[in-house]
Amino acid sequence: MSVTRTRLLWLSGRSDPSSVALSPAQRSLLQGCQDTYPDLDVVPCNFPYRGDSSWRGVPLPLAALRNGAQFLAAAWPAQRRQAEVVWRTVCSDARRVLVLTGSCGAELLRTVEGATPPDVAVSALALGPVAWRAPQSLSLAVVGDRDRIAAAFVRRWRVPYLTEVAGVGHMDYLETAEVRRIVVRWIGEQGASG
Repeated sequence: MSVTRTRLLWLSGRSDPSSVALSPAQRSLLQGCQDTYPDLDVVPCNFPYRGDSSWRGVPLPLAALRNGAQFLAAAWPAQRRQAEVVWRTVCSDARRVLVLTGSCGAELLRTVEGATPPDVAVSALALGPVAWRAPQSLSLAVVGDRDRIAAAFVRRWRVPYLTEVAGVGHMDYLETAEVRRIVVRWIGEQGASG
């Protein structure tokens, strides 16, 4: 089995639970990272990283409800066990896994990261993180000054690795050039080469 040096994942709630497809903004961000760091093994879909589906927009109230339900379900033992199996699989052939989380993706990561194979290093950057506690693998949290949702959670974390971005609300991270620059720079700081 060949081992991938560095894998890049997107991890967030799924507004459409039947689909693992990334939104156009998520795909664009990952493609920009791949263009800058061509040696990255970029996984082109969301958790649970299997299946082939096409993205379709979901009305915001429904998306918020579904993401909230996924946030709460992340701690359920049966849900957690299933997620840990997926996590071990996606990490199994990588030396290093870089995780970009959006919103409740931080909580999803926090609940599965204990299942990381011992020979795999994980580092995470959270955009607008929503989690009861910071994931252990978190190396940077980015919070918009207009994001009251993430601010309510991050305020309790007491982490030294927080970056605030002006003019960004909970749904604006991926459309913001400064956030995209932060992500690309962070990947380079994690040892990815371009």
